[in-house]
Amino acid sequence: MGTLGRFATKAQILAAVTKDGLALRTVQEEAFRNDKQVCLVAVAQCGAALEFASGALRGDADLVRVAVGLDGMALVHATASIRADKDVVLVAVAQNGHALQYASEALRADVAVVLAAVTQDGDAFKFASYVLWRDKALVLAAVAKSGSALVHASEALRADREIVLAAVGNDGHALCYATAFQNDTHVVLRAAIQNFVALQHAPMVRLL
Repeated sequence: MGTLGRFATKAQILAAVTKDGLALRTVQEEAFRNDKQVCLVAVAQCGAALEFASGALRGDADLVRVAVGLDGMALVHATASIRADKDVVLVAVAQNGHALQYASEALRADVAVVLAAVTQDGDAFKFASYVLWRDKALVLAAVAKSGSALVHASEALRADREIVLAAVGNDGHALCYATAFQNDTHVVLRAAIQNFVALQHAPMVRLL
């Protein structure tokens, strides 16, 4: 990738970022990194190109929405104010649940945002505010997508039969986080059906 130096024209830059959005990082003239048209074309081709837009444009909701719609993890390059913008964050976590880690503290405690994240990837629950670790509906949604998310549930919910059955039904190894049910025949059987190796977490079986 060549450098788009000081004398590169806007037409040349647009052609380059249309082909490869990351070409924006080679643009030397700051004015073009602050050109919304140029940056929109770049992030529409590669969401990660947001990193190379000007600070002002990384705080532009329209631009960031396009970027995170293509690559949710591009949210890391947005300004703090945008990472606190619920509409933009919802787009990001719907594309990649793990983008939740870059959302503002308030949004990591927002039920709708966290639900969107765990619906896309249950493991994203680890980035939710601890105050939501005791929300049964969210935990159920998370373990339904990724049984291992059970580890982030509150102690009380790790002892909830409905949640544990959902978790081990998705990932038998989640039984290791459900100590209250490791001698429960029905739960252990559900885990073993999903993954026979899960029996290593069942004391009553290891003693046979």
